[in-house]
Amino acid sequence: MPESIVRKFYDSLGKGVIYGQKCKKCGTWNFPPKGSCKKCGSFNLEMKEISGKGKLLYYSVGILPPKKFIDYAPYAYGAVKLQEGPLFATQIRGVPIKLDELETWNNKCPIDVKAKVEKIAGMNIVIFEVE
Repeated sequence: MPESIVRKFYDSLGKGVIYGQKCKKCGTWNFPPKGSCKKCGSFNLEMKEISGKGKLLYYSVGILPPKKFIDYAPYAYGAVKLQEGPLFATQIRGVPIKLDELETWNNKCPIDVKAKVEKIAGMNIVIFEVE
């Protein structure tokens, strides 16, 4: 993937703006941005701000996180279907992190969520919060 795509994505996160890519050939959205369209393979992609809206499809709790995120455990992470179409896995806020509540809350899915940018472990990342 061209370095400029990665740089633009992370630079924009530092400003609170979340970009995806829309393929000019087939209209498919990529998130996070990639080097080519995930559907048709075209390199003719346009960086566009995403709505930040999505549906939490399911989630779990990270009790054994990667070393970089150990200070933030336990935390919820899940699969979000963005309004624009792509699936994205990331941290989720506003859901219980008690293991005995997972099934009850997952049965409520899909749940409306909204993206936001947070600085976690020294890096800007996209997380989603229950609306």
